[in-house]
Amino acid sequence: MLTRGRIELIDNKADLIGVVGHEVGHIVLKHTRTQTLRFVGGDDGGVITDTDFFLLEKQEVEADQFAVDLLKLNSYDPCVRYRGFSKLLDFMGVKTLEEPGLFSMILLRRLEILKKPCE
Repeated sequence: MLTRGRIELIDNKADLIGVVGHEVGHIVLKHTRTQTLRFVGGDDGGVITDTDFFLLEKQEVEADQFAVDLLKLNSYDPCVRYRGFSKLLDFMGVKTLEEPGLFSMILLRRLEILKKPCE
């Protein structure tokens, strides 16, 4: 989901491709919008089952990979996706949480996955 706040954090064309590519990835990969929308409220929203948690994380990681592949295909540094996502988590304050909830843990794990090829 693109928000005004997320768009304002975009630094350059490559970062834009990474952000939009992630969202397009959800469409191309036919991810279920119903499942994803259950998590929009963040850590305080509703009851989350293990199956829901696993599915959300799986879909987000797949969409991240789609964005990385799109960056590579267009000759951009795929680590742009890691840097942009890291900036978003800084803005959200997720990295400084003492006890992150389920949604925040998904975000932090996605960041680690995006970081691995950039080290």
